[in-house]
Amino acid sequence: MILELRLGKLLPDISGEIDILAGPLRWLDPAAFAHAVESERINLPLNSHPSWAVRLAMSKIAISGGIAWPPPVDDLGGIEVKRAYRNKNGELRAKKGGKVREVHKQLKRDLFDLCLDRVVLVDIIAHYPATGAGSDAWLAAGELAFDSLRAMEPVLRERLNKNGAPDHALLPVGHLAWAIGSVEGGDETIRGASTLAVLSDAKANPFREQRNRVLNVCVKS
Repeated sequence: MILELRLGKLLPDISGEIDILAGPLRWLDPAAFAHAVESERINLPLNSHPSWAVRLAMSKIAISGGIAWPPPVDDLGGIEVKRAYRNKNGELRAKKGGKVREVHKQLKRDLFDLCLDRVVLVDIIAHYPATGAGSDAWLAAGELAFDSLRAMEPVLRERLNKNGAPDHALLPVGHLAWAIGSVEGGDETIRGASTLAVLSDAKANPFREQRNRVLNVCVKS
C-alpha cells in the first residue's frame, strides 16, 4: 500500500497523485508469519480481539524484512479519499463534497489511464471527540457517526452522478461512506465507534487489460 503517490514519479505523462495505491503483499516465509501470529496470541490477554495478534505479527515480520519485494502487481486497486468533518458545534464542514468535477477526473484517470483492476471512492466523516462516563462516550460517538452519515447521504448519493444521472463512465467505481465517531482519550483505532455504508460495489475495470505499460514501469521501479 502506497499513500499519496505522485504519479509523475512513475509515469511522467500523468500528473497528480493517487491517495492510496493498494495491492497484495506476500511473506517471504508464510510459516514464519503463522508462527509469529501464534506467539503473539499466546502473550496477549485472554479477552484480546483476535485481530491484535495478527496486527502485531504483521508489524514485527515487516520490520524484520519479511515482506517479499518487489510485490506482485497483477491485482492493483486505487482509492481516492474525500473528507468531511463535524465540529463540536454539530456543524458539518465540506458537506458539499468539494469539486465533483475534479473527483470524477481523478476516478476516470485511475480507470482509463492507470487501468487499475478496481477503483473505489471513500468518503470519510470525522468528528469532534465524544465524552462521557463508561460506555456512554462510545454510545454517543456511534450515534453521532450514524447521524452524520444520514445527514450527508443526499450529497453522497450524487457523488458519482453527472447532471443528476449516473455517469456511465464511472459505473465500475465502488463508493464507500465511513463515518468515524471518536472518543476522547485516544485515536479512533482504539477509542471510537463507526458506521460504514456501501453505496456501490467496485466492479472489475473493463480497461484493466490495457495496463501493460503501467505494469512494466512499476516492475522497473
